[in-house]
Amino acid sequence: MQVYESHSAEELEQYAASSFAPALAAVPKDFHCRTTLADLGGGIAAGTFTTRPLRIQASRTGIARGDGQDTLMLCIHLSGAGTLEQHGREASISAGTAVLFESGTPFDLNYVQTGESLTLQIPRDLVPLRGNEISQGLSQAIPLASPSLQLLRLYLDQLHKVAGSFSSPQRGDAARAAIDLLAMTMRGMAPSVQADDVLVEVLREHIRASLGIRH
Repeated sequence: MQVYESHSAEELEQYAASSFAPALAAVPKDFHCRTTLADLGGGIAAGTFTTRPLRIQASRTGIARGDGQDTLMLCIHLSGAGTLEQHGREASISAGTAVLFESGTPFDLNYVQTGESLTLQIPRDLVPLRGNEISQGLSQAIPLASPSLQLLRLYLDQLHKVAGSFSSPQRGDAARAAIDLLAMTMRGMAPSVQADDVLVEVLREHIRASLGIRH
């Protein structure tokens, strides 16, 4: 488990550039942000993000200075409020919702209250969806009422706590389950696709096996 703490805009910008995308930050004087990450390999990581109010903006110019990796970031919000803007859309951030954004295009993330989130980072090219399906899901509020998001929340809540003890094959299994869950959550956003209870149960078994959970 890796832990990162930021107490200033400069420290937050350094962390953002090294972990997601180069960006500019604006924070209050008493700012504090804490991130925990469980590295699953291949650019996939699960963790937590706790922060006081902040605003962080990534521009095309700043992104061009990065490593060129386009990474998806899912934040499942447990508390706090704010907004996320990307691709000309604005999503409201509140407890009980999730938002997805990417490092390869400009974004504006604004937390107006202290907040806590579960996070999942996955390289965009590892998600088994068409490019337009992914783009349509960015900067859209996903309600926690979504069955697939509920399952993903439970999975991430346990995963970041225990992944440090995993072997390399177990981390690979955990990463594949996270990818499956994210893809299923994103498919659930499309009105033409209905949640498949059988798939949910199969995936639940896959997650139990990945975490070594017995009935």
